[in-house]
Amino acid sequence: MSSTKTIHKVKTITTFISALFLNFLLTIPVFAQDYLISSQDVIKISVFEYPDLTTEARVSDDGKITFPLLGEIEVKNLTTRNIKRELLNCLPPEI
Repeated sequence: MSSTKTIHKVKTITTFISALFLNFLLTIPVFAQDYLISSQDVIKISVFEYPDLTTEARVSDDGKITFPLLGEIEVKNLTTRNIKRELLNCLPPEI
């Protein structure tokens, strides 16, 4: 086999492996977004440009966490996408 064919074959295999890895990385958030939060889960919430609102909390047995400005909010049996939507609806518009 000539060196040109070998190099082309290696590039093709490397590209294929890279594509598989990238595909794997892109699917991880989808699974995380579909996960339903339950009691004793620990979640971290960050609000862009508002570091004082960053919260890491354990979900209580009754399914709630405490979030700055809002107090207790129900998160049990919600997806991360649903929690984000809920927070956006409850926080002041300037945030």
